Amino acid sequence: MRSAGFTLVEIMIAAAIAAIIITAGIAPLMYVSRMISSARENFSINNKERSAMNRIFRDVRETPNIHSGAPIRITGADDISSGENDFLIVRASTGTYTTLPLGSVVWGIPRGSVMKGDYASGLYRWAVSGDIQPGSVNLSELAPGNGLLVLPGVKSVLFAALNGSTWEKDFRGARPKALRVTFVYGAEEVSYEELLPAF
Repeated sequence: MRSAGFTLVEIMIAAAIAAIIITAGIAPLMYVSRMISSARENFSINNKERSAMNRIFRDVRETPNIHSGAPIRITGADDISSGENDFLIVRASTGTYTTLPLGSVVWGIPRGSVMKGDYASGLYRWAVSGDIQPGSVNLSELAPGNGLLVLPGVKSVLFAALNGSTWEKDFRGARPKALRVTFVYGAEEVSYEELLPAF
């Protein structure tokens, strides 16, 4: 007569079946967790990009046209950066209630000899005070410690101005019809364009 209970083989088979069922239930949860984490990271990056773009376009839109010289300048900076990289220099005003000149605002990614100290790489914004025209800004004097890191992780930034019907990378003049900004993250590029109001 057989006693009541389970044999070792039956217990091992039941444990194996339970492990398969648990694994089948956990795998989708792990996949969903990875997807949520990835979506959260992408959302954070997109928000930082949009915030940076809003600040760039706002600086360009608020450029005063009350002085001699070109209020906007786009230039490559191979002498202080590696690879293709541009700087946007915009004549700034003190704000909404006055059009007195403050200086210039510079957007770009410092590299090479400029990156002294322990600074994060990415897109920086510098406010250059005094009566400094965009054409007079010395890019080699811009240190990360004097700027604000607006968008970390960007390898290079490219600017282009719509002048007439052509996009120009080397630009010096009044506010263009539109501005294009391209962020380069290694192999991935993200571009934004915005029409700008006329003076």
